[in-house]
Amino acid sequence: MEELLLKTDLPRPLRKVLPKNTIESRLDAIDAEVRSNLYHSLENEKNEEIMNRLISEISSQIEDCLTKVAEVVEIPLG
Repeated sequence: MEELLLKTDLPRPLRKVLPKNTIESRLDAIDAEVRSNLYHSLENEKNEEIMNRLISEISSQIEDCLTKVAEVVEIPLG
């Protein structure tokens, strides 16, 4: 997203109002705020809930991969 905003072709008057340095510093501040919020929510959520969610997601992905592999190596018998 940062690259997209920095590469966007802005009209000259808008570029003078919002210099590149201002945009970059605001993006850095947003990034730090998002990171801080993530850490804060991870600290406050129940660890067990997070682990159960991670285990569920990983198990689902492994099951999907094994199913795809089984379909690829399946040998028709007739």
